[in-house]
Amino acid sequence: RRAPCQRAERKYVAAEEEAGLRAVRITGCSTEAHDSLVWHPETGYFAMAFGSTVVVEDLDTREQKLLLGHEEDISTLALDDAGALLASASGFADSTESADAWAPIFVWATSRRTIFCRLDYHHRGVQAMAWSPCSKYLLSVGNVHDGKLVLWDVAAASVVVATELSHAVHAACFCGSASEFVTVGHHKVTFWLMTEDGTLHMQDMVAPNESPNAHYTCLDISQENNALFVGSDSGGVSQWDINADRNACTAAWQTSQGELSIIKCQGDKLITCGQSSHVRVWGVGLVGAGADVAGRGTVLRD
Repeated sequence: RRAPCQRAERKYVAAEEEAGLRAVRITGCSTEAHDSLVWHPETGYFAMAFGSTVVVEDLDTREQKLLLGHEEDISTLALDDAGALLASASGFADSTESADAWAPIFVWATSRRTIFCRLDYHHRGVQAMAWSPCSKYLLSVGNVHDGKLVLWDVAAASVVVATELSHAVHAACFCGSASEFVTVGHHKVTFWLMTEDGTLHMQDMVAPNESPNAHYTCLDISQENNALFVGSDSGGVSQWDINADRNACTAAWQTSQGELSIIKCQGDKLITCGQSSHVRVWGVGLVGAGADVAGRGTVLRD
């Protein structure tokens, strides 16, 4: 009778000069990671996560460069608005890993393909990351086993502020300034504000078209930074006015796509992807702050 296999307790990564086998090309990307593929439309920079390796590929020549440094599988990637800095974070597939083990974040200089800095704070894994518009700050959110939110000063490789989370968070983004950002997760859409003294203030909200137990799974902000779109596990979309003194939900509708995994805003169009086999493109408008929640997107293409 064949004995059951066991997961290796340690992973050995040979030094560059000691490696007997060296990968020259990788096909595919990680499907378990969150935001495992990034692309910059102006520079054409393209990178994806595969296991513990970041694969940078020239889409014209198909030449690949491999960024090595992580010892565990990469859990998420984030590229800054300028395309100059790429952040990669690791997580543990096995939640029983030691709570003392670091889940490091590497920040790479994309032009040189070298490590700009390493950020250590999270244990057990990182779920999501987001860059501030000025690329000065990086927001990192730990997975459900870590439960921490951290704002980093990347140039100084130091923590600006950190806090414990009361619930699991799936995704995050900044709201047009370096002091305001949003996280979405179990039961809540949370708006955050960092004051000049480094204090974090938060406002928990729920979408009117969702049940109290809804999980908010993805989000994106308009190019004008005045509207936020949030997707959920029920296939719902909520639109939020974030350009007013208060954060208000101005539109909400169902997509009939099951749990949404991707939501992207491009001008007056919104793209949603979920459990269903099709991608939908919606026409959306910006409803004024304080308006009734009566607006909804209109399907343009399936």
